[in-house]
Parts: sequence; structure tokens; C-alpha cells
Amino acid sequence: MLTHNSELNAAGTGGALEAFRTPTGSLDEFTLDQGCSRGVFLNAVEAGTHIVVGTAHSCYRFVVTDPARRRATVVGGAMFPEASEVRVDGATMGGTVIKSGWIGMGLRMELTVGSKRITTSPVKFLAID
Repeated sequence: MLTHNSELNAAGTGGALEAFRTPTGSLDEFTLDQGCSRGVFLNAVEAGTHIVVGTAHSCYRFVVTDPARRRATVVGGAMFPEASEVRVDGATMGGTVIKSGWIGMGLRMELTVGSKRITTSPVKFLAID
């Protein structure tokens, strides 16, 4: 997304293009983020694996039901007061780039339940049982 500085140059013309700035962050920076190297791929664990994820605002307890399809049952946070079947879409920094099937430290989880997508606050801790 581009951001715009509405101030034009003194002449009022020609400076408008210079007022646009490129967005900060890139796909390369995302892949170098620590959250892309410290975490877990759901398809790398066995069905029945327990994963506890603490975010900045909630704690979630997952039981992986179908690793290949990134399916799990989750309880926790305001969104899941009782066990719910979810798809773990992956990890994101909050934008449109997502590391599919990944739960990563410092990144936000994106989960789908039914037709609703939920994005959590950043992951602070992760435990696999």
C-alpha cells in the first residue's frame, strides 16, 4: 500500500509524484523474520499433537486433527470459549503475505472457522506436546 503526503512542492506541480513513498517491508524481509524460522508447520506433526500458543492477548490450545489439511481443534481466547474445528491458514505480519500452515514466533496466526477468518495478536510463546 502506498502512502501519500498531500503537500505539493512550492510550484504546486511536478512534486506530486515525489510525495508518494514506497511501502516499508518486503517479501524478502518477511522470510528473514525470526518468526519464519522459529515455529512449527502443522503438516510436520502427527495427528493428535497438542500445541499451546500464547499470543499477546490470549492463549490457545490446539489438537491437530488432520496435519495435511492444516486442521485442528482449538480452545482459547475470546473467539473459542469451547472446542472448535479450525484450519490454520498460516502466519502473517498482519499484511497480505502468509506463510502457509506455519505458526511462528512474533507473527500473527490466521485461522479459518467456517467462512470466517480470524487473525490473532502476535505469538509470544509456543509449546508442542
